[in-house]
Amino acid sequence: MAALSLLPAALAFALTAAHGLRLGDMGLFAACLGCAGLLFSRRAFVRLAAIPLLCGAALFWAHTALELAALRRAFGEPWLRMGLILGAVAALCLVAAWLMTTASAKKRFPRGADTAALQAAAFTLTMAILELARAKAGIPILLADRFFPGFGHLEILALIVFSLGWGFLYGGLMNLWEWPFIAGPQAQSWATGMSLADSLQRYAAYYLVTSLAWDLAGAAGNLLLMLAFGAPALRALKRFRQRFAFVYQRPVETEGQPAAQAALRQGA
Repeated sequence: MAALSLLPAALAFALTAAHGLRLGDMGLFAACLGCAGLLFSRRAFVRLAAIPLLCGAALFWAHTALELAALRRAFGEPWLRMGLILGAVAALCLVAAWLMTTASAKKRFPRGADTAALQAAAFTLTMAILELARAKAGIPILLADRFFPGFGHLEILALIVFSLGWGFLYGGLMNLWEWPFIAGPQAQSWATGMSLADSLQRYAAYYLVTSLAWDLAGAAGNLLLMLAFGAPALRALKRFRQRFAFVYQRPVETEGQPAAQAALRQGA
């Protein structure tokens, strides 16, 4: 039953991905497929993050339905059936978001329930800030948009997943230089001759007791800094880009130009 509650959410993300593919927005296509893939994990934050994402998808489909209906009405074309279909997709997204709040969905995502709310907030806020900056900036501020136009959504998703993982991985790696030399409870201390599995288990216990709250505070601080200084940083980057932007034009060769260049080389 818990797996069945994921089907509407997976279908909603798949339909949004198909719409992005139809529009030629490969970034939206890949990002929605990535969100659908996250549903198959067991992390609790995925369920909480999927709720606002599905609500945002519902608003996206409703806005698309209104725009296309107005366009068809302006050209005197039928629009009611199209509006009903897109409205049904928007309703599917809302139903999928509601299903993610049920008890069966909570059983489907049991891992990391203690920190799920903070991780989901970081995931959602980071995606919202980057997408807002991408939409409002007059230039492609994301690297993926510069080389592959339309792939900014995929880069946003990758940055969010990376920041969530690295926020905890960095703290975990920084602890390794001192953990083997600290004397503490036996269940949290390293001892010579331990197997790899025992070492990982004891280090996990040590990390949960000493470092988890610190790393969560650091992630919250990063979000506050991004909210406070993200817009000024983007404006500064835009000014530098406009200042150093140039257009290269290949010089037009004339009949006498090669001879003149040869004469210059001989004179040199």
